[in-house]
Amino acid sequence: MTKRSRHSAARAAAAASLATALLVITGCAPARYTEGVTYEAERQDVRDAAATAVQGHGELRFDAPLRADLDDALAANDLATMRQAGTEVLRSAHALADRTAQGELERMPPEGLQWLANHYRMSSATAGPDALRAALKEHFAQASQKALAKDLAAVDAAPDRAALHKVLVDIRKRIAPAAGDAGRLGRVLLTAPLYVPATLGAEMADKGATERSTTAQFDHTRVYSPGTTPPPTPAELQDADVATLARIYAPVFVQEINPQADYPARDDRIGRVYLTGSPTDITVKIDDADPVVYWAHATARVRDQRYDQLIYVAWYPARPALSAGDPQAGRIDGVVIRVTLDSQRRPAVYEFVRTCGCYHTLWVAEFVEKAAEAEYHAPLPNMAYAVQRPTDNRHELFMPAIVPDDGTHVTEPVVTVNAGQHLVLTVDTAENTDPGASADERVTYRLEPYSDLTHLPLGDGVASMFGSDGLVHGAARAEGWLLAPTGMLQAGRPRQLGTMKIRMDAYDYDDPRLLERNLRLPSGF
Repeated sequence: MTKRSRHSAARAAAAASLATALLVITGCAPARYTEGVTYEAERQDVRDAAATAVQGHGELRFDAPLRADLDDALAANDLATMRQAGTEVLRSAHALADRTAQGELERMPPEGLQWLANHYRMSSATAGPDALRAALKEHFAQASQKALAKDLAAVDAAPDRAALHKVLVDIRKRIAPAAGDAGRLGRVLLTAPLYVPATLGAEMADKGATERSTTAQFDHTRVYSPGTTPPPTPAELQDADVATLARIYAPVFVQEINPQADYPARDDRIGRVYLTGSPTDITVKIDDADPVVYWAHATARVRDQRYDQLIYVAWYPARPALSAGDPQAGRIDGVVIRVTLDSQRRPAVYEFVRTCGCYHTLWVAEFVEKAAEAEYHAPLPNMAYAVQRPTDNRHELFMPAIVPDDGTHVTEPVVTVNAGQHLVLTVDTAENTDPGASADERVTYRLEPYSDLTHLPLGDGVASMFGSDGLVHGAARAEGWLLAPTGMLQAGRPRQLGTMKIRMDAYDYDDPRLLERNLRLPSGF
């Protein structure tokens, strides 16, 4: 069995819901070309899992923030507000669909392009691959724009709130499940006798994650720092675009070095992602001689206000085996740092998670905790900090410490990462510490857009480091099979932003209200 065959078999259950929506099970392609692009992208394993399809609406795609915006629109109390919000959501969903489909067509192999042209009877079917690709992209842009116009006309024509609510609810119901949710029931049913032991194992792992050490006293370190960025004035900070903010707050990584480790030293070195192989047999590799950290932008929602979030992802060649039969070991590993800025664009909340969604940990800045104390007074029962909020979910977010920062200086985070496991243990600021003073090695990394990872050179074309299920090619873990009966999609395997679940799948990492639901953030946030 080829690597592609093994990969396809592993993601079959996860793709079942989307396949049903697109009539893949019956062998029938969708009638509309806009949906056909998603259909063929799935068949060719070039679909972008971070943007979910909408049955009957190939001109729309949704991610977690847009689903939340649509839910907010549906909750609007009057027709005018609902109409405006619904229009904005549909325009944004169309922009996401167009951007996503263009990327999928760029990654589509020639046979996929030819199938689309032939099946949808396009005059460009006899053109060469480059001209055909360009024609298919243009056709999608035009067709999706026409379809969007019909969607917006339906929103405008709704005579009252009830009618408009029905239009938007119909779209909401047609959104395909997210990557981690698709096929969940099938995975449980296939291994039903193992559900209880696997769930108990997952809960033990969850408990262990919460109780893990969060102190870092490393004898040997390598410090990865971003290039020097002059501190901005308050006015410059408020006017900065997200790319500038990403440079200002790019973290310093203090990586532990273990000279006695029995695994390759390069497994604890971050680097640039590149691909080898062929479109049907992709191998993801990390060039540790070229340190790169990939960044992305997101938005948190707190009390209907939006706050910038800066996400930084560093990739390692492997998560090495730290014991015999270590189920977490495997090719490719990574750490994710998310920094949420407050209304003054100061780093206020820090989060770490492995690229598989494991070991999510949260810290808040000292000035946020003090404001929470002033507003809410003492911490709630069984809580260590005033900012913490108990939830109905037994998987409360793990918050081990407060970051010493009074909010008066613009300074980048300093995070410590242990060897082998690649866990962020502590978060501090460059204002408080000089991590390079005692480092064995100091390295400058480059900051590159995370979007590059779905558009990497491969042969004569481009490809993504992620499959259509959002998982990194060729990076499965034994842990994934052990915990499959819980319904989790290949636990432990690195995956794409936009598809991650955290705290044993209790939360969607990309939920824009994650912090609001789990923290008592002060009203002046």
